Amino acid sequence: SYPDYNYAEMETFYVGARLDGEKDRVLIKFEGLISDGQVPQGSKIKSAKLILTHCGTQGINGGLTVNVRRVIEGWEEGTGKATIANAGEVTWDYRVYNTLKWSSDINKDGGNDGGCGYPQSHSLDMEISKSYTANPEKGTKAEFDVTGIVQYWADNGEKSNYGFILI
Repeated sequence: SYPDYNYAEMETFYVGARLDGEKDRVLIKFEGLISDGQVPQGSKIKSAKLILTHCGTQGINGGLTVNVRRVIEGWEEGTGKATIANAGEVTWDYRVYNTLKWSSDINKDGGNDGGCGYPQSHSLDMEISKSYTANPEKGTKAEFDVTGIVQYWADNGEKSNYGFILI
């Protein structure tokens, strides 16, 4: 477990349970999606998809489920490559490293840990689940319908776009 590491510059990311029992989570943000005019504020979103490519599975027996949720607190990506975070970068424990922790408790263990501020009471359009079969082939595409989340951002402006957390 490396809760104070930043992985921003890594080319591959991991989501789900690891062999050591720990869990990997990923933050993804498309900055300027609403404010830079790619999607004008107030637009009606017909369809929005997040498409990821599966690169491999390590020791998973059975299925793997990945959930995508809307992040509701600000964070800065950073420049880490599996290294301890620099001041101001995002980590599992901090949305601003060493000064500002996440406000929620995703593990439900009493700590402020990488909850990444996802809504505790959310409608089905704010959480998307994708189930993988055991050991899917490398190169398989995982497609998430994120229309509800992007619609939320379009309705509420770029200030509401803090990205996705994959859990």
